[in-house]
Amino acid sequence: MGSWKVKMFGVPEVHFQDEKIFFPFAKAEGLFYYLLMKKKASRDELATLLWGESDDVSAKKNLRNAVYLLRKIFGDEFLLVPTRNIIILNPAFPLECDVEQFLNDEGSAQIDLYSGEFLSEFFLKDAEGFEAWLIGQREYLRELFIARLKKLIAALLREKNTAEALYYLKCLLKADEYNEVACRALMKVYERERAFHKAIRLYNSFKDKLDKDLGIKPDDETVQIYNRIWNYKADMPDAEAASSNKFWGRTEELAVLSQYFKRFLQNSSALFLAVVGETGVGKTALVERLFETGNFGDAIVLKTYCYQIEQASSLKSFGPLLRQLTEGVLSPGIKLPTLWVQTLLAVFPALADEPLFENIEQSVNFTMENSFVREVIISILKKAANGRKTIIFIDDLQWADIDSLLLLKELILKNPEDFMIISTCRNEYLQEINAEMTSLERHEKFKYLTLPPFGLEEVKEFAAFMLPPERILPELTETLFYRTEGNALFLVEYFNLIKDGLDINAISSRIQAVLKDRVMSVSQPSQNVLSLAAFFVKEVDFEDLMAMCNLNEFELLKIIEELQTKNLLVEVPERSRNKNLYKFSHSLVQDFVYSELSFSRRKLLHNKIGLLMESKLRNDLRDRDLYGALVYHFSNSGNRMKVLEYTIKLATEYSFVNQELFPLMTDEFLKGSGNLYLEQSRLTKLLQEIDGLITDINETEGNSEQLQRHEVAYLDMLGRSYIWQDEYRRGLKTIRRMIRLAEAIGCKEYVIKGYQQVVYYGIRKNSARIVKRFAGEIMETATKFNYKDCIGLAFRFLGVACFIEKDYPQAEEYYRRSIAAFVRLEDDNSKYTLGVAAAYNYIGDLRRFSGEFDQAIDYYEKAIGLCISKNIYKGLSVFYTNAGHVAFNMRDYPKAKKYFGEALAANERLGAQWGHSTLQGLLAVVAVREGLLAEGLVWLKKADSSAAWSKNPYHRGMLDRVKAELRHITDKDDQARRILADYLPMSAQEYLGRSKESLAKVGDIHETEDLELMFQSTVS
Repeated sequence: MGSWKVKMFGVPEVHFQDEKIFFPFAKAEGLFYYLLMKKKASRDELATLLWGESDDVSAKKNLRNAVYLLRKIFGDEFLLVPTRNIIILNPAFPLECDVEQFLNDEGSAQIDLYSGEFLSEFFLKDAEGFEAWLIGQREYLRELFIARLKKLIAALLREKNTAEALYYLKCLLKADEYNEVACRALMKVYERERAFHKAIRLYNSFKDKLDKDLGIKPDDETVQIYNRIWNYKADMPDAEAASSNKFWGRTEELAVLSQYFKRFLQNSSALFLAVVGETGVGKTALVERLFETGNFGDAIVLKTYCYQIEQASSLKSFGPLLRQLTEGVLSPGIKLPTLWVQTLLAVFPALADEPLFENIEQSVNFTMENSFVREVIISILKKAANGRKTIIFIDDLQWADIDSLLLLKELILKNPEDFMIISTCRNEYLQEINAEMTSLERHEKFKYLTLPPFGLEEVKEFAAFMLPPERILPELTETLFYRTEGNALFLVEYFNLIKDGLDINAISSRIQAVLKDRVMSVSQPSQNVLSLAAFFVKEVDFEDLMAMCNLNEFELLKIIEELQTKNLLVEVPERSRNKNLYKFSHSLVQDFVYSELSFSRRKLLHNKIGLLMESKLRNDLRDRDLYGALVYHFSNSGNRMKVLEYTIKLATEYSFVNQELFPLMTDEFLKGSGNLYLEQSRLTKLLQEIDGLITDINETEGNSEQLQRHEVAYLDMLGRSYIWQDEYRRGLKTIRRMIRLAEAIGCKEYVIKGYQQVVYYGIRKNSARIVKRFAGEIMETATKFNYKDCIGLAFRFLGVACFIEKDYPQAEEYYRRSIAAFVRLEDDNSKYTLGVAAAYNYIGDLRRFSGEFDQAIDYYEKAIGLCISKNIYKGLSVFYTNAGHVAFNMRDYPKAKKYFGEALAANERLGAQWGHSTLQGLLAVVAVREGLLAEGLVWLKKADSSAAWSKNPYHRGMLDRVKAELRHITDKDDQARRILADYLPMSAQEYLGRSKESLAKVGDIHETEDLELMFQSTVS
C-alpha cells in the first residue's frame, strides 16, 4: 500500500507517491476533506451537509456515488461501514495530513505547517452546510495558530532567542495584521538589534494601515516606543555599533536560516537549501555567519567548494569533504569495506596520503559506473555520521557537475533524517539547478532563500555601522547606493576607501576602480605575487608561488602576510596537512587582478604554470586531478599541442569504454583505472574538441609524428564510441583508419588495440569469420614483437571463433592454451587472473551446451573463486549468471536464485550490460514459478528493454525461450493469464520456434530441447 499525503492549509492538494491526485467533481473532494477532519459521520449528516438543497432520495444517491468514487481513488480499505448509516475513516489507512500534525503537537515545526488558511480557495456550489462548517474550521484553526504563535514568541523572548522571535513575530503580524501588541514587540526586537530604520518603517506602515482600514490611531504605548527609538537614533553616535565583527545586517535571512537548522537538528527531515543571489551580495558571508553563531551540538559540519574549471569532471568537489572525514570524523579504528576504499582511491587518488588508507592496495580492476561511485560516497557519509546529524556546506553550487548534483539529491532522498545540505548559488544559474532538483521539490526537500542587494535604508544603516560619524558626508549614502546598487562587497570596498580618507567622487563610477585602488595599496612585490596567484583558479600552493616568483621562503611569507592583512588573500584551512594553501578573499578581486594583466603576460605565465604543473605529474591516478587545469593553462598560453595531449588524456580517463567482458589488465588497469562514464553528449563534445585541435594544428604546424600519435589515440576512442553506440559501420571504418595510421608510424600497441576492437565487434555480431581473422592478426603481431600477454588473448579469441563454429573440442584446446599462456606470465600482481578466469568460464559454457551441468558449475565456480581471491570484480556478473543458468536448467530454483542475486549485485556495482537480458528473463521465470506474478512481469519487461541493446542471437534466443515457458505457464494458470497474457501475444510454440532459430546459430540446442520435453510432458 502506497503513501498518501494531504495538504489542507493553503490551497489543498492530495498526493499519492508524489503524484498529484485530481477529484472527478468538487463535492467528492469536499466529502473527503470533511471525513478527514471528522473521522466519523452518518449518511444523513453527509447528505444534508453537501446536498441539502436536494430531496432525500437524490441526496443519498449522490452520496453513494461520491463514496464509490472515493473508494475507487483511495481503495476499498479507505472507508469502513460498520452499519448502513455510519461511515468511518479507516484509522489504519496510510495517510499523512498537515492539519492533523498541526493539531497533535505544539512545537515550532508544527506551527510552520500553517502555510495559509484552511482549504484556501476551495468552494462548493449549493452547499450552505459545508460552507458554514468550512468557515468555522478556518476561524478555529486560525485562532489556534495565533494562540500558539504568541506562546512560542513569549518563550523565545524569555530565552533571548531574538532571531527566531523576530521571524515568528512577522508570522503573527501576517496572520493578525491589526495586532498592536505584536507590532510593539517587533519594534522592540528591532530596537535591541539596533535596526532602527526597520522599527521606524514598521511603525509608519502599521499606523497607515490602521488609519486607512479602521480610521484609528496607534495606542499611546506604541507611539512612546516609536518616539524613544527615533530620539535614541538621532542622539547616539551611529558608529558605536561598529566593532571588530565585520558582519552586518541580514537579520531576517539569518532568522530564516536558523529556523531551518533548528528544525533539522531537533527532529525534522533532510533538506537541501540554496542561498541565492548575485555575485558579491554576501551569500557565503551569511552562511559563514550562521556557522559562527549557531549551536550545532554534536552535528558533523563539512564544507567544500565548486570551481568552474572542474565542472567537466565528475565529483571533484567531494574530495575536500572526504578529506575532512578522514582527518576529523573517521578514525583509523573504523573499518571500511575494501571495495569502498579502493573506489575512493581510484576516484580521489590524493586521499592515498591519509593515515586511514595507508597500506591499502590501490587496485580497482573495472570501469565504474558513476552511480556506483555515488553510492559508495553516500555509504561512507552515512557510516561517518553513525546516527549524528550531518550538515554539508557547498559554496558556488552553480559550478557543480551533474554527478555531484545527482549525489546530493540521492543523499537527501535516501536518508530522510540525517543530512542537511546548504549551498550558495548565483541567481542566474538557479533555473538550471531547479531543473535537477525537481524530485526534491516534489518531496518539499529543496528550498532556496533569495538574498537581495541592500536597499537604500539598509545602506544608510550599514554606513552608520561601518563609518565614524565625521566620515558620513551629506548625500553619501545615496551616492554609495547608486554606485554599488546595494552590493555588499562593493559597499565594503567604498567604506574602506572612505576610512582611508579618500574622496570617492574622484574615483570612476565603475567598481574596477575601487578594486584597483585596493590592489595598488600593497607593495610592488606583493602586487607581483598577487598577479601570479590570480592564475590559479582554485587555491594556490605556497611552494608553487615560491617556484614562480623566485623569492626565498621568508620573503614570500612576508608578502603573503601583507596580502592577508589587506584582506586580498586568505589562508585555506584544513585542506592539507602538508601544504600551505591560499585563495583570494573574493572571486571578483581575482577576476580584476587577472584582467589587468596584458595579453602577452597572461600567455607567458599560463604556459609557465602549465609546465610547472606538468613537472608534478606522477604517472599514476593522481595525475587525473591535474588534467583539467593543464588544459586550461595551455589553452590560455596558446600551446595547442599540449592542449591536445591533455584533452586526450582527460577524455581517456573519463570515457574509457571496454567492449570485452574480460579485458587484458595492463599495469595502468591494475593501478586502479577508476574510470567513470561520461554522458554521451559530454563525450561527443570532448571528441569534437580533439578533432578540431588536430585539424588546427595540422594546418598551422604541419602533420608531425607527435600529432599523428595523438590522432591514433583519438581515432581509437572515436571508433570505440561508435561501436558502443551500435554505429558499427562508422566504428569499424574509424578503427581501420586508426590501424593504418598506427602501422605507418610504428605504434604496434595501437595496431593490436584496433584488431581487438574488430574482434569485439565480431563477438557481438556472432561472426566466427571476423573473430578468427583478427585473432590471427593479433597472434601474428604479438608473436613478431614478443607481446606475450597478447598471445594468451589471441588463443582465447580463437577459442571463441571455434565456439561460434560449434567446433567445441578445438575451442576447448584454444581455451586451455590461453590459460597456460597466462599462467606462465602470472605473478603476484594478478595481471592475468581475469584472462585465466575468462577461459574457465568459456569451458563452463562448453560443458553447459553439452548438458554436463555439474562440470559446468565447477568451471564457473573456478572463475568466480579466482576473481574473488584477487579482488577482481569485472566479469563476476557473467560468471554468476552462467552458474545460475545451469542451476535453472537443473530445476534447482533456490540455487539459481542465489546465483542470480549475486549477479544482480555485481551488475548494479559495475553497470554491466552484457547478458543482462538473460539474467532478467530467467529471474522472471523463477519469480512466476514462485507465484510472484507481478514481480515476474517486471523482470520480463526489463529483459525486453535490455535485449534491445544486444545484437547477439544468443540473447534474443534466450529471451524467446523465457517467453515460451512463461506463455506455457499462462495457458495452464488463470492467475498467471490475468497478469501476463497481454504482454505475451504469441503462442508458446511460436516463441519456442523463434528461440530455436536464434539459438541454433550459436549451437545451443539443449535450451530448446529441454523446453520441448517440458511441453510434451505437460500434454501427455
